[in-house]
Amino acid sequence: MIGREEILRLENVDFSYNNEKKALSDINLSLKRGEKLVILGQNGSGKSTLFLCCNMINAISSGSIFLKGKKVENNKKNINELRKSVGIVFQNPNDQIIASSVYEEISFGPMNLGLKIDDVRERIEKSIKMMGLEDYRKRMTQYLSGGEQKRVTIADILAMYPDIILFDEPMASLDMKSSRELEKNLNMLSKNQIGIVVATHDIDFAWRWADRIVVMSEGKIINDSNPEELFENNEIIKEAELDMPILYTIGKKLKMNTIPKKIEEVEI
Repeated sequence: MIGREEILRLENVDFSYNNEKKALSDINLSLKRGEKLVILGQNGSGKSTLFLCCNMINAISSGSIFLKGKKVENNKKNINELRKSVGIVFQNPNDQIIASSVYEEISFGPMNLGLKIDDVRERIEKSIKMMGLEDYRKRMTQYLSGGEQKRVTIADILAMYPDIILFDEPMASLDMKSSRELEKNLNMLSKNQIGIVVATHDIDFAWRWADRIVVMSEGKIINDSNPEELFENNEIIKEAELDMPILYTIGKKLKMNTIPKKIEEVEI
């Protein structure tokens, strides 16, 4: 990650629902431009809650959030700037899609930024092109497949010109073809210098795709490292109750010098 611009930093962040037990505790996390970060953890470990705190949908209970080095205060101006920079793609597209047509859906965000109409149109068209939705402008969102809906929700966020996009279980409910297309899109976004953060249970995806993996357990970050370091750490694997990636296991059993990330890298 050396040389990559830090976009978002959380320092000593706590969060509780209705003053109950902490859902997040002492979170310290840095998110950078163009990186590919995976967050692993069991259900209830705090992954989704962390995302909601990253752009202040959930107002943090204590600690600080910094956007490009500047502390984010709990006021409308600061929060709006944060949400333009850090977007969330929710697990269920129905939680995000509000308009009846694809074009209307993608236009909603930039229309609310107070931009000139030509600037709004430019953002919409760029987002449509990036996500391969040129033939979908007039399509009704309710009739799209799961994979198509996912592309629309990503285009929603792209139209805001974000620095970072948080994906909550993006492969959930997608078939294999749609999952592969989504992974290609994630790679494309990263190459366009957008930081991509994916919360997932898919260990094999995390192994082959991530530059960096954060592991959460009971609202705390218990690991922040590259994939190789994580899967060498048996204590963390056991504490977080994580499975091992299939290719990692194969590589270890075959005593390979370099553990394969993709099936085509396996030589027998």
